[in-house]
Amino acid sequence: MPHTIKYAIKPGDTLFAIATTNNISLNELLALNPQISDPSKIAVGQEITLPVSQPTSGDSPLNIPITLAEYQLNPANYQVFTHPLLKQITVTGGFMEPHGHSQKSTMRAIFADKQIKALPPSRRNIGIDYVVAGKEAIAWYGGVVTQQGVERGYGRRVHIKLNLKYGHAGKLYEVFQAYAHLQECWVKVGQPIAQGAQIGVMGGSSHTSDRAYPLHIDLSTCIFIAGESVQVNPQLLDGCI
Repeated sequence: MPHTIKYAIKPGDTLFAIATTNNISLNELLALNPQISDPSKIAVGQEITLPVSQPTSGDSPLNIPITLAEYQLNPANYQVFTHPLLKQITVTGGFMEPHGHSQKSTMRAIFADKQIKALPPSRRNIGIDYVVAGKEAIAWYGGVVTQQGVERGYGRRVHIKLNLKYGHAGKLYEVFQAYAHLQECWVKVGQPIAQGAQIGVMGGSSHTSDRAYPLHIDLSTCIFIAGESVQVNPQLLDGCI
């Protein structure tokens, strides 16, 4: 039985167009939705079931032993855990926390409840921040390096297009992760990266100095919807494996 996802009918949708977009026939779509007696009669907001064919990435779920914070963190409530792949981690910046970082404009993000939320302008974190006790910058998931080098505001940064895809609203999206503020980058563009591989060394770099920030890694996880970057809570990716 295929993996499935719920999709809410939008204005202008037809079942034929939805089936075509998802690479199935209309008959296959109707077989998944026996409640539909007349394919020409669907309503905006009506939920239907769609198949989601998840690619095999070769990765394993991380099963992080905490629920990553989606609120403001400070030294009094940092999250600390030990993981066989990621080593000893201290989460110092909660997912999309609203204060203490550079000014950001309005943006969107998918939180642990799998809902997209529009976030107002603020001095917001993008993704999460964490510290590794041994300073290793380790790839949470496997993929291919798409970019690496010094970026304004992020210092040395490595971008990886992941082998897995994220399903949202009936579609599959490529997933990208970026690791920033590195002291050293150990990978090059086009290089395949295995889950758990060390891609560099945690530093504190900016585009002007290696000591511009406290030691930490800035991890951003995103998909692109209609060309717009949408941040994703990285803990959701375990559901794609």
